[in-house]
Amino acid sequence: MMEPGIYSGIKNEEYHKGPGLSSSDLKLLARSPLHYKTAKETPHKETDAMRLGTAVHCAVLEPERFNQEYVAAPYGIDRRTKAGKAQWAELETTGKIVLPCEDAQAVQGIADSLKHHSTASKLFTGGV
Repeated sequence: MMEPGIYSGIKNEEYHKGPGLSSSDLKLLARSPLHYKTAKETPHKETDAMRLGTAVHCAVLEPERFNQEYVAAPYGIDRRTKAGKAQWAELETTGKIVLPCEDAQAVQGIADSLKHHSTASKLFTGGV
C-alpha cells in the first residue's frame, strides 16, 4: 500500500494502479461522478493513440527513463509476415515497450520540437 506523497521515478503503470486519483480521473470526476464510475468499472483497452501519447509523455517529461522503457523497432518490419513477427517478438523479449519505427520518430520529433521551442522549452525546464 502506498502512502500519500510524491514519488519520483514511479512507472506510469504503477502510478495508475495506485490508490489516488490521476489527472485523468479528476477530469472524469469533474464531468460527472457517473463518468468516473463507468470508466473505472469498464475494462480499459489501450489504443495505438494512447500508447503514442504515453510515449510522448515519457519522452518529454521523463526523458531519462524513455530509453529504459521503450525500444524503437527498425524500419521495415512487417508484422504480417513470419519473419516480421519473429523480429517483433525478439524486441519484446527486452521487456521494453516496442514502438513501431514511425511512432518512435514521431515521439522524438515532438520531444525535440518542445525542447527547441522558445516558450515551450522554458515551461518544461526546472520543474518537478
